[in-house]
Amino acid sequence: MDKKSLIIFGILLISISVVASIPQFLIFQGDVKIDGRIAAEGTPVNFSINGTEIANASVDNESKYGPVLIQFEECFDGIDITINNSEAEQKIDCISPQDINLNLSALTGDALNVTNHNPETEIITVTKTQNISFDISTTTGYMDIVNHSWFLDGKSVLNITNTSESSFSYEVNNSDKGKHNITAIANDGFLTVSKEWEIIIERPETENFDGATTDFDSLDLDELDNVEGVVLEKTGKGKIEFLEGLNLSGVTDLNSRVKIKRGIVAIDSSFYPQLDKPAIITLSGLRYNTIPEIFFTEGFTTIPNSINQKCDFCNILESTPHPTTNGEIVFKVDHFSSFKTGESGIKHNLSLFDDLDTCKSGVVGDLDLELKDPDEGDEFGPGEEIEVKVEVKNNADDDKKIIVEASLYNIDEDDEIQNIDDDKKIKDNDDKKFDLILEVPDDFEDDAYLVFVKAYEKGDEGSQCVEGAISIDLEREKHEVIIEDFSINPLSIIAGKSFDVFTEVQNIGESDEDVYVVVEIKELGVLTESETFELEEFGEDDFYSETISIKIPGNAKKGNYTLVIKAIFDGEDDEREETISVLEREPIQMETIFLNKEIVKIEAKEPLKIEEKDLILEKTPQKIEKDGEDIIPLFVPWLLFVGIIVLIILIVTVGLRRRG
Repeated sequence: MDKKSLIIFGILLISISVVASIPQFLIFQGDVKIDGRIAAEGTPVNFSINGTEIANASVDNESKYGPVLIQFEECFDGIDITINNSEAEQKIDCISPQDINLNLSALTGDALNVTNHNPETEIITVTKTQNISFDISTTTGYMDIVNHSWFLDGKSVLNITNTSESSFSYEVNNSDKGKHNITAIANDGFLTVSKEWEIIIERPETENFDGATTDFDSLDLDELDNVEGVVLEKTGKGKIEFLEGLNLSGVTDLNSRVKIKRGIVAIDSSFYPQLDKPAIITLSGLRYNTIPEIFFTEGFTTIPNSINQKCDFCNILESTPHPTTNGEIVFKVDHFSSFKTGESGIKHNLSLFDDLDTCKSGVVGDLDLELKDPDEGDEFGPGEEIEVKVEVKNNADDDKKIIVEASLYNIDEDDEIQNIDDDKKIKDNDDKKFDLILEVPDDFEDDAYLVFVKAYEKGDEGSQCVEGAISIDLEREKHEVIIEDFSINPLSIIAGKSFDVFTEVQNIGESDEDVYVVVEIKELGVLTESETFELEEFGEDDFYSETISIKIPGNAKKGNYTLVIKAIFDGEDDEREETISVLEREPIQMETIFLNKEIVKIEAKEPLKIEEKDLILEKTPQKIEKDGEDIIPLFVPWLLFVGIIVLIILIVTVGLRRRG
């Protein structure tokens, strides 16, 4: 500390000493009474600190004292006052300034006093109907008349004059409730003395509860020792429904001993052991993303972090499906403590699905499973493939043959839609990847689905098995029409011939559609369209089939061609392809006949050798075509040939007859 600081500190100490040494002054005056009566002239009044008198005064002829000057230097516990050696009811605090007017009074052994009272205790708790008797006795050293008055909750109920003893009886009825004040007052004209009692009629107090909470005030007092079906509820937060009758005699403070908060319920069963009974608890307005779980602690608390033990005696009866931001959980407990809802981290309670082939003995053994794909909530459409990628680790110290099964499961229908499996050998402390493919059916319903995966040791599923599942969404496009099936008959066609294309078309979308089918062989210039037809949304009249006849051009070359079938709808299409074979037709052999210098073509397998003047026969093989499109039926050339032969025979016959 420097010199300047020392000087300042010294001045401060001196100032405190000077101030402390200055005497304090107080002046008082006022009336003086003894036992409620005016004090006689000359009655001494003394003022002292810790037994040392610092001032005194006498009562004058008007029963007043002072003004009296009180001077003191130190005063910590106040200034004591006596009146004629009797301690005054007043005491002066050591503060200045104070009001100068201070009336003084003192009580002596002759003063009116309540000497006896019954009941001894001032607070009386009542749990049953009964009569309660209240008594007081008073004494006085004066000759004045003493009157007694009784009051119930501030209202006069009994007055007795000139007495030293009195009684009042209070009857507790079945319908009574709450707190009641009993007051006995004695007065001798100068002094008033009293005695008070409080009657507490013990009924459960439930002001903090509402909803379906039991109305305990409507019950008789004598019924409270066995109340069936007790309910305590806080709307929007939760409810407790006791499963056994409760003895609620003497139970009052439910407001502070029972707590229902969002996600938490607690009962102080150490304070009220009567409430430590089985119950069904409902908690509302909850937010959770996985299967909910109940936690507990044996103590009474509403601090969430303190409620951290998994409850093995809690049985969840119902719960809002996850995820939810306003869920409700109903669970049963066999006794009471403090409970809290939380998340298990598990998204699916697989034990609830009857048709799901889960691990026979539950998850057990040394296998770990990681479902890498698909992800939670991935969307798939009709006919789409679901690539299921799984990694399985063998933590055992021996090699194992592991089978992995993947299933597509309808949660709402509790039905397995599809199942596929694969197996691999996994060495000890090693892992393997499995890739499996599930296909989404076209006719799936608008339900909830999951992909379930199970890995187990071949031949020992009971001791080595692990499983997992994730939710996926199966969604339909608004506009989606597919060619469900088609067939081509025949697949090999002779050029110029026709064949049939049979198609089955289905609307797997969410909207009605106008659809038409197109069949095209682009290399041959073939394009045929069907009439437009209407398909209603999936699940209604959504199916149509049609056979379309297609003709191969007569000049089509031999070879393979791609045939394309399209179902066209709403500016979109679904397309299928098939390869067809076109075959060459067999050529037709023709003969050329010159009759009267007219050329006639006839079909012949061998050339005709008929020679005659003005008649020339010439063999000319040709193909008969009509504009490259139509083919003359086979029987037509033969008819023509026969006709020509007949004609030739007739001509020859006539010629011979003329020569003859």
